[in-house]
Amino acid sequence: MISHPSRRRLPRLAARWIIRLRYVSLAIAIGLLIVALPASGRLQMDRSITAMFDASDPALRDYRRLQQAFGGNAVAMLVYRDADLAADQGVRQQEGFRRNRLISQRVADVVGVQPQGILSPAVLSDAVMKLSPPNLFSGEDDPTPPLVRPGAPIAVGFDALFAGYTHSADHGLAAVVAMLDPDHPPETIERLQQLAVTLPAEFGPQISDASLVGEPVLVHDGFQLIERDGAKLAVTTVVLLSIVVLVSLVDLRLMLLMGVIIFWSITLTRASMVWVGIQLSLVSTILTAIVTVIAVTAVLHLGVRFRTSRARGYSRREATERTIARLIMPILWTCATDAAGFAALHASRIVPVRQFGLMIAVAAICVLVAVALLSPAIMMLPALKIGAGLHRWQRRLAQQL
Repeated sequence: MISHPSRRRLPRLAARWIIRLRYVSLAIAIGLLIVALPASGRLQMDRSITAMFDASDPALRDYRRLQQAFGGNAVAMLVYRDADLAADQGVRQQEGFRRNRLISQRVADVVGVQPQGILSPAVLSDAVMKLSPPNLFSGEDDPTPPLVRPGAPIAVGFDALFAGYTHSADHGLAAVVAMLDPDHPPETIERLQQLAVTLPAEFGPQISDASLVGEPVLVHDGFQLIERDGAKLAVTTVVLLSIVVLVSLVDLRLMLLMGVIIFWSITLTRASMVWVGIQLSLVSTILTAIVTVIAVTAVLHLGVRFRTSRARGYSRREATERTIARLIMPILWTCATDAAGFAALHASRIVPVRQFGLMIAVAAICVLVAVALLSPAIMMLPALKIGAGLHRWQRRLAQQL
């Protein structure tokens, strides 16, 4: 089938104008980047479990009714072993309760912990002291903490009631139970975890096996691991595909083009999410990896076609024009189909999946715009000599490939 001449001239004419206006395009790209950078830095990850559900989901409505009826506070427990709490001597037990009171105060001082939401053996002991008349105890000079004094009915009842919650049945383990604000920041869990780590060093060998447990801790650590894995995936993808581009093309201009397209596209995508009110979710951490794959594919096609044209004797301008004219439509349709495919995820009832589809669709369009705005100016830069021997080696490798 013979293509219509106008269809061949239109991409060539578009490429000619794109190259002619390359400095204007570069200025527009820089301006958009300057506008988007501050917003991109404000993008946060939504770490709440409710963000996983659609607002109309019956399970979410039931969960919120449960929170309204019984309170929506999250509970974290700082658990540790204290040898003095299980000692036979009242003086040693008193020392263990003194440490528990200090630790309880440290936990209460953390931002995000409700001031009156602390429960611990020391708090229970104070409550027993207030509720029990002095004559029920063995004596006012008894050093044994009120919670563990034998023969006191209220003390025995409190001790049995909270065993397994604020302390173990043998008193060897103690826990500081903290009620957290429903909207506590991630720094709350991180500060409590740091406090658990420093307890043995601060209080000596009497304190051991300190750890922070609870549902909010599990959720926090889960999201943190996902963010860490996403960062590892991004770095690994960029490094490996950069090596592919460098070995395949041996052209620093194309390496620069790849890096700029990736950075520009990710920044504009993150800023767009902030502007439309979408936060990062569980599946959003692979944004950089997907953008890198799309961008490197476009750059490899541009680089191969550009090098072929230069090898045939065309000037930089002619080679750039021929490259853009030949690839402008394939890159357009590739990015458009990527965007359409990911946008189709909007049919999902899982909110993070819908947001992820929208995010990658926007990213694919950003890659297309970045290629159009940045590739003419960068490809028209003078070539940097890396070495004739390296180029000969690369040409032999390209022939074998």
